[in-house]
Amino acid sequence: KWYEIVKNKQRKRVVLNHNNLKITNFLVSNCPYLINFDKCIIDYSIYDLVSIFKNNYRYLDMTDIYTIYNSKYKLYSEEKYLLFCFLLKIDKIIFLKNDIINTRNISNLICYLKKVSSFLDDNVKTKE
Repeated sequence: KWYEIVKNKQRKRVVLNHNNLKITNFLVSNCPYLINFDKCIIDYSIYDLVSIFKNNYRYLDMTDIYTIYNSKYKLYSEEKYLLFCFLLKIDKIIFLKNDIINTRNISNLICYLKKVSSFLDDNVKTKE
């Protein structure tokens, strides 16, 4: 669906992305702000949402973050599809000779996919 929407478009909406959002990059004070823009890029806005989800899915409720973000900066339908695609994309699974590490890695992957599944259940409209 994402490709069908964007294949004939001449323009895309881009922003300055932090590109490495983690809880440790937020400074909270009277005026909260981000630090560490060493990896910043100009690209689709969803890359920061993907980054914060992948780096913090165990600790944050992404539905709340997504809802707040989307209320301020409404995502286009193609951006939503791309976001969902990137969240579902997993890294290549590399099995090592250590079964304990392999088990831990697969467990982490299952935990991540459960969080993504829950997030998508909460945010994907069936009529789209």
